[in-house]
Amino acid sequence: MDVKVCLVFLLLSVITTEIAQAAVSTTPCTVGDECDDIEYAECDADPTTPVCKCKDGYKENNEDDSCVAKELTDTCSGDAECSGVEFAVCTGGKCACGDKYAPNKGVCNQVVTDATCADPPGNDVECANIENAECSDANVPICVCKTGATENNGVCELENGAASATAMIGLVFFPLMIILIDKLLM
Repeated sequence: MDVKVCLVFLLLSVITTEIAQAAVSTTPCTVGDECDDIEYAECDADPTTPVCKCKDGYKENNEDDSCVAKELTDTCSGDAECSGVEFAVCTGGKCACGDKYAPNKGVCNQVVTDATCADPPGNDVECANIENAECSDANVPICVCKTGATENNGVCELENGAASATAMIGLVFFPLMIILIDKLLM
């Protein structure tokens, strides 16, 4: 194996080992900076032996003892606990999408139904926050699904074969990254 490749693997193993050593619920702390090594954690000073806990909107990942964003349908007792998912609220003890938002692949997307817009087409300011939607040129402009997308429970989903802008960027960016990494390792 090339020396540069070995160095990259060695560096990655040191970084992952350092990250894995900081466990959330077993790290004792005092109110201060003892939890700074654990992303999205803070000191829970309430118990008799204070330990680090995940901040609101995050939960403990049992696989590696880190804090990860709460997901839709995770349990909660207040809206702050669902802040890991944008536009989510605590409803019936579970994180769910708020009014005028619908779940789509683990995130809350603004629904296209009843969303009005002012300047059709081209100036889609109101529709820009709705994935795969644009402003119609009807008498009363409303947000509608773009060509290549269909509405499903208020969410514009791409039809088979249609690619999102993010996917297209990934198709261009990924090969460039491979070339850059190859050049760096030479």
